[in-house]
Formats: sequence, structure tokens, C-alpha cells
Amino acid sequence: MSIPTASRWRFFYLPALLSASYALLTAFAVFYMPVHFKETLGYSGTQIGLLFGVYGVTALVVMLPSGLSTDAVSPGRVLLVAAILMAVSALGMSQVTSFPAFLAFFMLLGVAGNSVKVASESFLYKTHDPRRTGEVFGLYQVFKMGAYTLMMLSGGYLLITIGFQWTVLLIGTIVLFSGLLALALPNIPVKWSGLSFYVADIRRPSVAVFVAWLFLFTSHWGAETTSYALFLRENLGLTVVQMGWFMAGEFVTFMATAWFVGRACDRGLDLGRVMWVGVVLAGLSHVGMAWPWVASSFTFRMLHGIGDGSVSVVMYMGVSRLFLRERIGGNSGLINFVTMSGVLVGATVYGPMGESMGYQYPLIFSGLTMVALGLFPRLHKGASAIGHI
Repeated sequence: MSIPTASRWRFFYLPALLSASYALLTAFAVFYMPVHFKETLGYSGTQIGLLFGVYGVTALVVMLPSGLSTDAVSPGRVLLVAAILMAVSALGMSQVTSFPAFLAFFMLLGVAGNSVKVASESFLYKTHDPRRTGEVFGLYQVFKMGAYTLMMLSGGYLLITIGFQWTVLLIGTIVLFSGLLALALPNIPVKWSGLSFYVADIRRPSVAVFVAWLFLFTSHWGAETTSYALFLRENLGLTVVQMGWFMAGEFVTFMATAWFVGRACDRGLDLGRVMWVGVVLAGLSHVGMAWPWVASSFTFRMLHGIGDGSVSVVMYMGVSRLFLRERIGGNSGLINFVTMSGVLVGATVYGPMGESMGYQYPLIFSGLTMVALGLFPRLHKGASAIGHI
């Protein structure tokens, strides 16, 4: 990165560590908590569905206001408050068993955790060297996906050895420590522009096409949220620990791809080509993952990480090139809102499909949708345009 070595800790590593702590807690919540809900707390399927439904809606509602707040207040201050609230949510979830109380703390996790994500990204958008966008956000993905990988590999073992309560307390302590480190973040000058300027930003044709493309692409994450873990459990017969290793394989290839492709894009690699290769590879590998043979499915899962990692570079570089820094917090919040909307719509479509047809079919149909998206000329041209801004 171009910032002085002495300043990297405050300008990059601190917000990246905060995002990693968010990833630790949310990965545990999404991947391992359902087992605790069902087997320990005895929650019904309806109650579990309500928990994650409310969590998703809460995350959706908070993303745009969180982004806008970082254009009115220094992102570091937003990060500090959000990280402390996220630690409070972890403490609460470790202590309560009643459904209403757990729902309240789960909602707080949705508010605080997604605020951490949006604010850390806003901080990096506002402070990085524009010539190093790919490198900065590629390394940022290494931190975040590295935390996901760590949780996938360790979460099952932690549950077995120290139990749910102490596992959540441990993660909450990490979150609180990283949150207090946010006190060392520098104040970033901000200037509130007014909502009319944001409306003008999103009405531009290049932004509209970019947003539509991201929405359609991220709908496949809804298929993964509702069906992939069940596919691993029911179709492939994996244990919880084996499922963690299975998921970690993709995260490793995702991290490596984001890092290397990001640096290559800084050196002139065409973003349109990265987008096309990434989305088509992600789609074809999603279809291949549905093959009910462990070795084959794992191989395609790792290839899917390459596709997703490539698209993540396009997303971050697109936001950096499409929006002015003074309004990039609110506009990046909008992009996060769109991606979360894609996930929720995808979950609504693919969840019932997996239950009624089999858990492999959401993977197949969402994969074919991505392939079609990559081959659709108008969206391809619109997404490629960000490479020339």
C-alpha cells in the first residue's frame, strides 16, 4: 500500500481487524448457532426461521443509515460504537435461553455487526490511494475471509470442547478488544452533502446497471444460505466438523484470488474481463458443486471461491471508481443494501426449492443464472464500463 509504513496500522490494519472480528462472530452465528438452537435450546424450525429472517431484515435496514452516518461523522467513531454493541450482543447471547431475549440480542448483532462492516469499508474507501484500490481491498478480503476460515475450522471443535456459552464469550472478548482499538483510529474529515446528491449519484445509468448486476449475482448467496449446509449434511453426509473444513477450502481460494487479482487490476488488468471470467466460473462451479461426490464437490467449491473472489474485486473497485469520496460511505452502504437484498430474495426463492425438490437444485439453478448473467451482453457491457471511469 502507498501509505507510510508507520501509518499502516492506523489506516489499514485496525479497520481490517475490526471487520475480521465481525466476520468471526457472524460466521459462528450463521453456520454453528442453528445447531445450538435446535439441539440445546429446543427452538422449533419456525423459531429458527424467524431468528434468521429478523436478522436479515435488521441487517438490510441498517446498512444504508450506517453508510450515510460515516459521511456525517468520522467512520472511526461509528466503528467504535458499533463494535462495542456487537460485543454486548455476544455477551447477551451467551447468557440467555428464552426465545424473546435471544431474538433481541440476535437483532442487536444484525445492527451492530453490519454497521462494523459498512463503517470499516467506508474508512478504507475514504483513506486509500486510488491507484491501489485492488491491493487494499484484496488484502482487506484476506483479513475478513481469513476470519471466516478460522471460524469454519475451529467452531466445531470449540463447541465440542468448551461449549456454546464459552465459545460466544471468547469471540465476544475478541470483538470487544478490537473495538477498543478503534480509539486509535484517526479522525477523517467529513462533509455532509445532502440526500439529493446521493439520489443524483444512483440515478446515473452506469450506477443503475452496476447495481442491477450485483443484485442478480448475489442472489446465489441466498441459495447457499438456505441450502448449502443442508446439502453437505443431507446429500454428502458430512459431520459438522467436516462441513467446516469443506467451507474453509473455498474461503482460502477466495482470499488468494482477491489478493492476486486485486493487485493485477491495479497494474492494468481489465475489470470487464475479470467480471466476465469471475461470474461465469462462479456459475459453472456452483452447478458442479451439486454433484453428490465429496471430492468432486469440494473441488468445484474451491473453484467457486476463485469466481467469487474475482467478482469481489470488481465490486470494490467499481464502488471506488463510481462515487466521490465525500459521499462514498452512503453509496457503499447502498451497495451493501443491494447485495443483502439479493441474498434475501435468493433465499426466498431457493429455500422452498431446496426443501421441495432437493438441496442440490438451488445450487444448480442459481449457478445457471450466474452463467446467463455473465453472457448477457447489456449487463456485461454496463459492468465493464467501470473499468474505464
